[in-house]
Amino acid sequence: MVWQAAATHEAIAFAPVGPLAPRRGPAGTGQLGLTYVHQASDATSGRVLFREPGTWLHVPSRIDQRTQGSVARLATLPEDRAVLADGTWRVVIGPPVIGSRSPVPRDLTTRQPVAFEEGLGVAKMPDGVAATAGRDPNALLRERIAGQEITRTTVLAVTARPGIEQCRPNAPDAVVNPVTLSLHATFWIETIAERSDTPHELLQLQYSEMVVVEVDGVGWPHISVATLRQQRTLGVEGACSQS
Repeated sequence: MVWQAAATHEAIAFAPVGPLAPRRGPAGTGQLGLTYVHQASDATSGRVLFREPGTWLHVPSRIDQRTQGSVARLATLPEDRAVLADGTWRVVIGPPVIGSRSPVPRDLTTRQPVAFEEGLGVAKMPDGVAATAGRDPNALLRERIAGQEITRTTVLAVTARPGIEQCRPNAPDAVVNPVTLSLHATFWIETIAERSDTPHELLQLQYSEMVVVEVDGVGWPHISVATLRQQRTLGVEGACSQS
């Protein structure tokens, strides 16, 4: 395995899918959701790195419908895997608190960092990205919102461990990717107050996702972070792209 860092251009398009058919259980516990298509391309070459169709669902509580319920995300990567992650959502007043996310690989038996950690933070980073982001990619998210007037944040946090289905291609010569061990992702939907001659609000989406894969007994984190701005609203559909 070789540790690499790459800059991307990303876009996500959303469309509503609800209300869906009621779930089994108390009457009236229907689900609301969004379908999405998330595409990322290499910022230098323009080569598409991945195209991920999926669905976000709001899952009402079966016990007390007055509670906020939970969220679930079904993500699919056409080449070989699908994941169903679930978790929580909440609304906070003001900006998000974005913690650190470490890219250090760990021995799966001892849970100790491997010697490769010595290379983090000194490997070549994309142009315009500080080398220190190699030790905490989330620093790029915190840097982006510094100085912004964020009045409200919706936080979606989902996890899958286990629960990632590995789909092996039928083609005999196809390359099978490493086994995926876990996924942890947090999305922050931020409302920004723009103070100008015509004050208005903007929607911004930030996310941090860590997928851990196993290679030779070592868990290797693959971390993706991005900041995107809402570009348009078409009826009940919407889209956002990297700002």
